[in-house]
Amino acid sequence: LFFLIGRNLKDQPRYVQALLPRLRAEGHAIGNHSWSHPQLPPLAPAALAREIGETRELLATTTAGSSVQTNLFRPPYGARNDGVLGEVEHQGLRSVLWNIDSEDWSDPVPESIAHRVVQETERQGRGIILLHDIHARTVQALPLIITELKRRGYAFARVENGRVSADAPPRVSSTV
Repeated sequence: LFFLIGRNLKDQPRYVQALLPRLRAEGHAIGNHSWSHPQLPPLAPAALAREIGETRELLATTTAGSSVQTNLFRPPYGARNDGVLGEVEHQGLRSVLWNIDSEDWSDPVPESIAHRVVQETERQGRGIILLHDIHARTVQALPLIITELKRRGYAFARVENGRVSADAPPRVSSTV
Protein backbone atom coordinates (compact mmCIF):
# COMPACT_ATOMS: atom_id res chain seq x y z
CA LEU A 1 0.00 0.00 0.00
CA PHE A 2 1.53 3.27 -1.12
CA PHE A 3 0.27 6.57 0.27
CA LEU A 4 0.94 9.50 -2.05
CA ILE A 5 1.22 13.23 -1.39
CA GLY A 6 -0.91 15.13 -3.89
CA ARG A 7 1.56 17.87 -4.84
CA ASN A 8 4.21 15.21 -5.56
CA LEU A 9 1.74 13.20 -7.63
CA LYS A 10 0.80 16.33 -9.56
CA ASP A 11 4.44 16.67 -10.63
CA GLN A 12 4.74 12.99 -11.69
CA PRO A 13 1.38 11.62 -12.92
CA ARG A 14 3.00 9.76 -15.85
CA TYR A 15 5.31 7.94 -13.43
CA VAL A 16 2.32 6.69 -11.46
CA GLN A 17 0.47 5.80 -14.69
CA ALA A 18 3.47 3.70 -15.70
CA LEU A 19 3.40 1.90 -12.36
CA LEU A 20 -0.34 1.11 -12.37
CA PRO A 21 -0.09 -2.23 -14.23
CA ARG A 22 2.54 -3.48 -11.77
CA LEU A 23 0.63 -2.20 -8.74
CA ARG A 24 -2.53 -3.91 -10.00
CA ALA A 25 -0.71 -7.17 -10.83
CA GLU A 26 0.96 -7.31 -7.42
CA GLY A 27 -2.20 -6.45 -5.50
CA HIS A 28 -1.09 -3.06 -4.19
CA ALA A 29 -3.34 -0.13 -3.41
CA ILE A 30 -2.61 3.60 -3.52
CA GLY A 31 -3.78 5.83 -0.72
CA ASN A 32 -4.18 9.53 -0.06
CA HIS A 33 -1.54 11.16 2.17
CA SER A 34 -2.87 14.76 1.87
CA TRP A 35 -1.90 17.44 -0.61
CA SER A 36 1.10 19.00 1.15
CA HIS A 37 1.78 16.86 4.27
CA PRO A 38 0.75 19.35 7.00
CA GLN A 39 -0.41 18.71 10.53
CA LEU A 40 -4.14 18.33 9.79
CA PRO A 41 -5.87 18.79 13.19
CA PRO A 42 -5.25 22.57 13.46
CA LEU A 43 -6.47 23.32 9.92
CA ALA A 44 -9.68 25.21 9.31
CA PRO A 45 -12.44 22.97 7.88
CA ALA A 46 -12.11 24.38 4.34
CA ALA A 47 -8.33 23.91 4.30
CA LEU A 48 -8.70 20.38 5.67
CA ALA A 49 -11.26 19.55 2.97
CA ARG A 50 -8.85 20.84 0.28
CA GLU A 51 -5.86 18.88 1.65
CA ILE A 52 -7.80 15.64 1.44
CA GLY A 53 -10.11 16.40 -1.49
CA GLU A 54 -7.59 17.69 -4.01
CA THR A 55 -5.46 14.60 -3.57
CA ARG A 56 -8.53 12.32 -3.70
CA GLU A 57 -9.56 13.90 -7.01
CA LEU A 58 -6.06 13.68 -8.47
CA LEU A 59 -5.77 10.03 -7.46
CA ALA A 60 -9.15 9.28 -9.05
CA THR A 61 -8.05 10.96 -12.29
CA THR A 62 -4.62 9.31 -12.30
CA THR A 63 -5.98 5.81 -11.67
CA ALA A 64 -9.12 6.12 -13.85
CA GLY A 65 -9.74 2.93 -15.78
CA SER A 66 -7.58 0.83 -13.46
CA SER A 67 -8.59 -1.44 -10.63
CA VAL A 68 -6.07 0.04 -8.21
CA GLN A 69 -7.89 0.97 -5.02
CA THR A 70 -7.55 4.58 -3.85
CA ASN A 71 -10.09 4.97 -1.02
CA LEU A 72 -7.60 4.87 1.84
CA PHE A 73 -6.13 7.83 3.73
CA ARG A 74 -3.13 8.11 6.04
CA PRO A 75 -2.85 11.39 7.92
CA PRO A 76 0.63 12.95 7.97
CA TYR A 77 2.43 12.18 11.23
CA GLY A 78 -0.56 10.03 12.21
CA ALA A 79 -2.15 13.23 13.50
CA ARG A 80 -5.92 13.02 13.48
CA ASN A 81 -8.83 14.18 15.57
CA ASP A 82 -12.62 14.10 15.22
CA GLY A 83 -12.52 16.85 12.57
CA VAL A 84 -9.98 14.97 10.44
CA LEU A 85 -11.81 11.66 10.82
CA GLY A 86 -15.12 13.32 9.96
CA GLU A 87 -13.69 14.86 6.79
CA VAL A 88 -12.07 11.57 5.78
CA GLU A 89 -15.41 9.81 6.17
CA HIS A 90 -17.28 12.64 4.42
CA GLN A 91 -15.00 12.18 1.40
CA GLY A 92 -15.65 8.45 1.30
CA LEU A 93 -12.22 7.42 2.53
CA ARG A 94 -11.03 5.11 5.28
CA SER A 95 -8.29 6.20 7.66
CA VAL A 96 -5.30 3.88 8.11
CA LEU A 97 -2.53 4.13 10.68
CA TRP A 98 0.47 2.00 11.49
CA ASN A 99 1.53 0.28 14.68
CA ILE A 100 5.17 -0.31 13.78
CA ASP A 101 7.32 2.72 13.00
CA SER A 102 10.53 1.80 11.18
CA GLU A 103 11.98 5.20 12.08
CA ASP A 104 13.62 5.04 8.66
CA TRP A 105 13.49 8.82 8.40
CA SER A 106 16.10 9.12 11.17
CA ASP A 107 18.17 5.94 10.85
CA PRO A 108 20.77 5.84 8.04
CA VAL A 109 21.56 2.12 8.41
CA PRO A 110 19.34 -0.34 6.46
CA GLU A 111 20.24 -3.27 8.71
CA SER A 112 19.29 -1.27 11.79
CA ILE A 113 15.94 -0.33 10.24
CA ALA A 114 15.28 -3.97 9.37
CA HIS A 115 16.25 -5.17 12.85
CA ARG A 116 13.93 -2.61 14.50
CA VAL A 117 10.98 -3.60 12.32
CA VAL A 118 11.48 -7.33 12.82
CA GLN A 119 11.91 -6.98 16.59
CA GLU A 120 8.82 -4.81 16.95
CA THR A 121 6.79 -7.13 14.72
CA GLU A 122 7.83 -10.06 16.88
CA ARG A 123 6.93 -8.12 20.04
CA GLN A 124 3.46 -7.24 18.74
CA GLY A 125 2.87 -10.43 16.76
CA ARG A 126 1.58 -8.53 13.72
CA GLY A 127 1.54 -5.07 12.31
CA ILE A 128 1.16 -2.35 9.78
CA ILE A 129 4.68 -1.12 9.17
CA LEU A 130 5.41 2.51 8.35
CA LEU A 131 8.17 2.88 5.74
CA HIS A 132 9.09 5.84 3.53
CA ASP A 133 10.01 4.95 -0.05
CA ILE A 134 11.73 8.32 -0.51
CA HIS A 135 14.82 7.05 1.32
CA ALA A 136 17.34 4.76 -0.42
CA ARG A 137 18.12 3.16 2.95
CA THR A 138 14.49 2.09 3.26
CA VAL A 139 14.54 0.52 -0.19
CA GLN A 140 17.66 -1.37 0.91
CA ALA A 141 16.09 -2.42 4.22
CA LEU A 142 12.85 -3.73 2.72
CA PRO A 143 14.19 -7.01 1.27
CA LEU A 144 15.89 -7.71 4.61
CA ILE A 145 12.60 -7.11 6.43
CA ILE A 146 10.53 -9.23 4.04
CA THR A 147 13.01 -12.11 4.03
CA GLU A 148 13.32 -12.24 7.81
CA LEU A 149 9.61 -11.90 8.52
CA LYS A 150 8.79 -14.64 6.01
CA ARG A 151 11.50 -16.82 7.58
CA ARG A 152 9.76 -16.32 10.92
CA GLY A 153 6.42 -17.40 9.47
CA TYR A 154 4.71 -14.05 8.91
CA ALA A 155 2.37 -13.54 5.96
CA PHE A 156 1.87 -10.25 4.15
CA ALA A 157 -1.52 -8.70 3.57
CA ARG A 158 -2.84 -6.59 0.72
CA VAL A 159 -5.99 -4.61 0.14
CA GLU A 160 -8.38 -5.94 -2.49
CA ASN A 161 -11.81 -4.43 -3.10
CA GLY A 162 -11.83 -2.80 0.30
CA ARG A 163 -10.85 -5.97 2.16
CA VAL A 164 -7.56 -7.07 3.60
CA SER A 165 -6.34 -10.44 2.39
CA ALA A 166 -3.16 -12.18 3.41
CA ASP A 167 -0.80 -14.46 1.60
CA ALA A 168 -0.95 -17.99 2.90
CA PRO A 169 1.62 -18.50 5.65
CA PRO A 170 4.53 -20.74 4.74
CA ARG A 171 3.93 -24.42 5.17
CA VAL A 172 5.81 -26.07 7.98
CA SER A 173 6.68 -29.64 7.27
CA SER A 174 7.35 -32.05 10.05
CA THR A 175 9.16 -35.29 10.01
CA VAL A 176 7.97 -38.18 12.11
